[in-house]
Amino acid sequence: GSRIAAGVSSADDSVVRFDEGTIPSRISTVNVARIVLKPVPIKWRKVLRDKRKGVLLRNGDFIEGEFKSLKEDWLVLNSVIFGVKVYGLDEVVALILSKVADKPARGSRFELVLESGSLLHVRSFKLAKCGVMVDDPTVGKFNVPLAELDELRRIKFE
Repeated sequence: GSRIAAGVSSADDSVVRFDEGTIPSRISTVNVARIVLKPVPIKWRKVLRDKRKGVLLRNGDFIEGEFKSLKEDWLVLNSVIFGVKVYGLDEVVALILSKVADKPARGSRFELVLESGSLLHVRSFKLAKCGVMVDDPTVGKFNVPLAELDELRRIKFE
């Protein structure tokens, strides 16, 4: 799937909002597999590929549970074992919401790489006055200023 390299300002069960000035500015939570808040040490990366939902903490512990919200400096998780838990964002390395897609969303024909490091899989694009208007199956339609565009290439299907 796509990868958005941006800070998360808030999130809940319906939408993930990114820091101001991020392209795109938000995405539906159902289209998000994970939120990585800090670099994940190599020894803990396997946890990100597991099929369990939950939170990876700074000390390497993984707490399985359902994500509730992320705002200001707090993340709320509903754990079967621990009940509703609140974690400071300084404790959290990553939040796993679902399995990462192993291929682009259906209908995606192009890969769009932004200066930020984001990689988006888009259906179509069109030059606009202020940049490039892209249509991403998971994010929707949004404008990318030309200064933010790093690379655009066709997806080769095997």
